[in-house]
Amino acid sequence: LTRYYANCQCRGAYPPHFTCGVWGFQHDFVAWTYYFHYNMQLMYGPLQATGDSDLCAGYYNMRGSHLETSRRIAAKMNRRGAFYHDVADRYGRCAEYDSDNYTPGSQIAMAMWRHYRYTGDETFLREKALPVMTACADFYLSVLQKGDDGLYHIHGTTAYEGNPPTDDTLTDRIMIRTLFGTLVGLDVPGKEKYLDVLRHLPEETYLTLDADEMKDGKINVELR
Repeated sequence: LTRYYANCQCRGAYPPHFTCGVWGFQHDFVAWTYYFHYNMQLMYGPLQATGDSDLCAGYYNMRGSHLETSRRIAAKMNRRGAFYHDVADRYGRCAEYDSDNYTPGSQIAMAMWRHYRYTGDETFLREKALPVMTACADFYLSVLQKGDDGLYHIHGTTAYEGNPPTDDTLTDRIMIRTLFGTLVGLDVPGKEKYLDVLRHLPEETYLTLDADEMKDGKINVELR
């Protein structure tokens, strides 16, 4: 049934939204008009595993077309490369909130890499995926700062939606390792810098929860 729905709505110039798809309301209304990558990837990831990568092309081609807009957004942040927001319209124009969430770009880049891996489409890799991958990597390179400990740190970013800013955010470090680790195996410039970062990222830090964060031996969900 999911594949039938996807066949009905994923072959146009632009992808459907993650809510309702092409099945809308009885009046002129679209819920959640932006594309939310965290939600969209749940829709498209399984389709590649079922051999339906052609149904994913619209979304990844759209995100690839956002590259120049994402470069301009990064430049406004005084950063190099490209900044992809989780929440963007079909032209790549992004929402104003959660701009300290840096992981969507690398996640989109790796989703495009997986699309190439499933399809073997060299043209897509060369013209869409690699430019996004290297631009998102360059954004991270412009953000990382080498500390007195010789390690590369990232400061004041959030993990997913609405979390308070932290240093060395876990999701950023995971995506840096994933993106940079993929690029060093490809024929792209700058591999020495990627390797240097990979060799000098801080390890995960484990913290003990405060007393009020625990209740009956479990995380106190009432604090959320």
